[in-house]
Amino acid sequence: MAARCVAGRRRRRFARAGAAGGRSRPQRRREPLPGRDLAAGVARGRRPRARCLRHGRRCGHAEDRAAVWLGRRCRLARRPRAARCACGRSGCAGRTARAAWHHGRSARRDQPARTGAGRRHPRRPRSQRLSVVRDIAVRIALIGGTGRIGRAVVDEALAQGHEVRALLRPGRDAADLPAPVTQLSVDVFDAPALASALTGCDALVSAYGVPASQPPGRLAELTTVLVRAAEQADVERLVTVGGAGMLETAPGQRLADAPDFPHALLPKVEAHADAVAVLHALGASLAWTCVAPPAQIGPSPRTGRWRSDAGRLVRDAEGASRIGYADFASALVDELVARRFPRGVMAVGE
Repeated sequence: MAARCVAGRRRRRFARAGAAGGRSRPQRRREPLPGRDLAAGVARGRRPRARCLRHGRRCGHAEDRAAVWLGRRCRLARRPRAARCACGRSGCAGRTARAAWHHGRSARRDQPARTGAGRRHPRRPRSQRLSVVRDIAVRIALIGGTGRIGRAVVDEALAQGHEVRALLRPGRDAADLPAPVTQLSVDVFDAPALASALTGCDALVSAYGVPASQPPGRLAELTTVLVRAAEQADVERLVTVGGAGMLETAPGQRLADAPDFPHALLPKVEAHADAVAVLHALGASLAWTCVAPPAQIGPSPRTGRWRSDAGRLVRDAEGASRIGYADFASALVDELVARRFPRGVMAVGE
């Protein structure tokens, strides 16, 4: 008996069944595509054929319209995606921090308190913190650079990489200033001349002292000229040096109101207070700050440790209010760029 092809015999059998009205070939039961018209089918009462892998049977998940079936796995039983960092890899150190646990978003690596797999690092000392003060070079115009506070400001500004332009009185030659400092003779009480000298500068610092031979209103007059000249020269930043007598020791009480305060210094206290009043009245368009020293200031080595407060006298643990010229200059130059006390009085102390 000759061998016959099994495949041909199967095709002929299916052909005869089709001619008789039967099925020509077995039809595979088609499952609906994932997520395709499933919600509409559930709404019409049809039950999905997929079984939930979480329970192994047709559970109540199939009755919920939000339960979209992917193959034969219920979405409600699916685990969330692994966190992916901005670098494109899901296994980098960025995803180990708690702040970086996300779903498809960038890892928050700009948190200084948590870096390197959630390890907490100690905070830097205030004098060694990395801030915009050491990252931005500012062109500073300085009045009173030959004084004790002004000379310390020159050294601190140059140490931090800033440019200094010393504005001196006509006929005054400051040979003790460092070579990088640009010296320019100008009458600081002449607003047009001062505005011309401020061309190209980013900030104006005034360490102008109040001589005993001049009337107390001279400082307020100078402050008015500084504001006008800064506005004409488009200099937005203005920092002045105040006095400790105008600082508050208690709400509504100044240091100058103490019974043991020297009466000879009261005119200077009123001069500094009038200068701050001029800044409040005319300096609305400027980012000005009045930096006031503590009760005692003198020459001492630079420590980099200082504290500040808004218009209130700063005292140490022993109750003393003091600071050195170098540390006071460090606080002034830091505030020049940081702008922590805009349009206000900044009190400095150890």
